[in-house]
Amino acid sequence: MVNYVQQRADFIRSTMPLTTAFAITTHAGQGFTTSNNPVSLTGTAPLTVKDIQINGVSYAITWLSLTNWTLTVLLFNHSNLLTIQGIDNYGAPVANASASIIVTNLGATGNFGGGSYIGYSVPGSIYSQDFNTLPNPGTNSVNTDNPVTINGITYALANPFDFAVVPVASGGTGGLGLPALAGWYGLAGGISRFGATDGDQTAGGQLSFGPAGSSNRALGLLATSTTLNTSFGARFLNTGAATFNQINLQCTGEIWRQSDKAKTLMVYCFIDPTGTNSFPTNATADLPALDVGFPTVAADVDGVAVDGTAPANQVSLGVVNQPIADWPPGAALWLVWEMADSAGKAQGLAIDNLSFSALAQAAAPPVPLEFGLTGQSLMISWPSSANQRYQLEYKANLSETNWTALGNVLTGTGGTLTTTNDVTSSAQRFFRLRVGPYTAAPKQRDI
Repeated sequence: MVNYVQQRADFIRSTMPLTTAFAITTHAGQGFTTSNNPVSLTGTAPLTVKDIQINGVSYAITWLSLTNWTLTVLLFNHSNLLTIQGIDNYGAPVANASASIIVTNLGATGNFGGGSYIGYSVPGSIYSQDFNTLPNPGTNSVNTDNPVTINGITYALANPFDFAVVPVASGGTGGLGLPALAGWYGLAGGISRFGATDGDQTAGGQLSFGPAGSSNRALGLLATSTTLNTSFGARFLNTGAATFNQINLQCTGEIWRQSDKAKTLMVYCFIDPTGTNSFPTNATADLPALDVGFPTVAADVDGVAVDGTAPANQVSLGVVNQPIADWPPGAALWLVWEMADSAGKAQGLAIDNLSFSALAQAAAPPVPLEFGLTGQSLMISWPSSANQRYQLEYKANLSETNWTALGNVLTGTGGTLTTTNDVTSSAQRFFRLRVGPYTAAPKQRDI
């Protein structure tokens, strides 16, 4: 009897496909275009795979056999990078059980549907970018131009232009396994221009900054009367199931061109509900804690190049658990760095070593308002958190559509904030407190 059981066990094991490779078999695993949405994918997997995730999100799968699977996935945009991972019975990724495919959705709508993006799906996952795939011009700077040739490669730029489509990158990958600089864009209020330098030039545009001959690069800006105000930005697409409402963002601010004329590299964010709109020229929130700025120095009329990798020319910037407007599935979050002042022969600024993550946190409890009367003034007070931003708003009647700002935006100190309202100005008012960022009145930018 024992021999029979052993023989049957050996026979069953011999029929089981224990060495099946994990693979996508749709279109032989090669990227393809389709007018269908959602789209079906098929593949093979070893027996250690129980579930499958795409871009970090679990999908319902149908097992056609012990090793053959099929599933249906919704396409979010024109170009969809799908990273497929096998998961074991304990919820852990299976080693060597992953594959990627790019599916182009011919039915994508919107004037920006064909651009690249950074797919983001798993709360807390980290996207990082060191910009080292930007062109290195060698020992001699290449002034910004359009088209511009750097190391024998010519880049012809639209306005806005997609770094990954041009492509203004020399291979490699960015964060989350994406192609280098996918999801990054440049825009100018005048002429779009690009160059690569160690800081010894005056022409404006988007710039690959770095020491002469070095592959250590940073992404920066010079704004001049030719480019006018100029920007670069990152487009994150929510390809998961969670609605994000907080972000963490860290980067290094750098100065590569010093002058007696100051510039500021300002940071904004914008939520595009459709995920298809163009580079935004207004912002629902600014992020002043991430603005890049340095003291000026006495310089000659054209400014001077400085080493942006030197500690004296760097500043660490970051926000943690920064509230943002709701970022739902299928929507895009834009992060935009802008140099608005187009005065020439001024400072050249950049960012490097960026790290980004997003969180889906429960809403914070409402901030309590306290009211008191002093003469003809209503005193309105509330506890604040350090560096948080607050805007008090009012209506004369709750049936009114819009709220009106009362006074200016106030920045929290960790103590109590107070503002006043003249009680003789209205017979009745209703108040609410907006905790920044807030979207009631988008800030119009100059581009």
